[in-house]
Amino acid sequence: MSFDEQNQEKINYIKHLEQSIDLATKSIKDISYSLMPSKLKLEGLIPAVSERFATLSKGSQTYFELEYEDEELVIDENIAYQVYRIIQEITNNLIKHNRASYCKLSIIVNKNTLKLTFEDDGEHFNYKMALNNSGGMGLLGLNERLKSTNAKLKHIVSENLNIFKITIEL
Repeated sequence: MSFDEQNQEKINYIKHLEQSIDLATKSIKDISYSLMPSKLKLEGLIPAVSERFATLSKGSQTYFELEYEDEELVIDENIAYQVYRIIQEITNNLIKHNRASYCKLSIIVNKNTLKLTFEDDGEHFNYKMALNNSGGMGLLGLNERLKSTNAKLKHIVSENLNIFKITIEL
């Protein structure tokens, strides 16, 4: 395209359309991200996470394993929702950035504490540095969800594994 006045108007119009599409896409993501998954609402956290892991294992290069003690885990619906979204964000980031072939999540409840332990064989990274340099909503959203549940996160990098330990007081 040459840059005469008429073409410049078209270019500006196309740029405006691109911005509008980007905004609409972000709005749709925000809306869908805030909706409660029906499986979570109807059956609880463990069945919802089990279903998610089965879907992710089939649709990605990563095998997801869920380990838990109590399928009938009963926790406040709002906490369950936040925990599900934390799990969702970590698994999304794992698939998108980490190149892991395996991820195991252990869910344990001790008295008034919910403990999530993620172990994966993906690329090592520094969580705090990645959070500070994050340009997207992924880690920032995860960090906000951790804050909203007063969760404590500990990131451990061993020789073979990335380990995230998340502790939430119920």
